[in-house]
Amino acid sequence: YNNRPYVSAVGFIKRGDYIEIKVYKNSTLYRVVRELSRFVLNITLDPLVIVYSAFKKHLDTSYVEKDLERNGDLVFSKSALAHIVVEKTHEDEYEEFSLFKFKVVSISVNRDVVFEPFTRCYSNLIELAIYVSKLLSIKEPASELLEELNSRIDSSLTVITKTCNEEYREVTYKLTRLIMRVERENNH
Repeated sequence: YNNRPYVSAVGFIKRGDYIEIKVYKNSTLYRVVRELSRFVLNITLDPLVIVYSAFKKHLDTSYVEKDLERNGDLVFSKSALAHIVVEKTHEDEYEEFSLFKFKVVSISVNRDVVFEPFTRCYSNLIELAIYVSKLLSIKEPASELLEELNSRIDSSLTVITKTCNEEYREVTYKLTRLIMRVERENNH
């Protein structure tokens, strides 16, 4: 996308030989998916890849970029568990989002990657990223949602502090700095 690899955390549903992805119209991902007809879904459980790709506008993305490898017009993650090459076939437009349908072109398993168990650290770091992304999208800073998000963020931070190693606590520190910046901006 724009002559650079584009990485974004995205959920999808696989139905037979097709994959569906719901993309919000106000996102960069929406513009990327509309423009590209083929790309790779790099399947990863690495919370650092998920966090750094989700907050590429706010955090240094070198962790993700050094992991990417171009093969023609497709971009593969060297550390992904698997790669699914998809080709866009259809788009259903709704008011705030579009539902894109893709044909699966190929699926490959990365036999070189070390597969680690999914831990409480990983799940809480990913949850924290989700809560922070929601926090960034709130237009009304004095809402009930803000209170709920802050409570959930605190719970995730407690688990991360107890269960994660230094590398994961470092990205958590970066996310908490982002939270503080957002709160300062909302208070002005």
